[in-house]
Amino acid sequence: MIINGKKIKAKDLAKQAGLSRSTVIKCYGTSREEYERETAGKRKLTFNLR
Repeated sequence: MIINGKKIKAKDLAKQAGLSRSTVIKCYGTSREEYERETAGKRKLTFNLR
């Protein structure tokens, strides 16, 4: 990933943000709107299954 012209590894960015590496990769792999829509659907499904 390139942020402010510098190459940053997902592992390093995750450490700085306090997230897991896989979360960082998923966030940057899709648009933010699509990511939020997808996770909202997953949360709703989880809530309904309880």
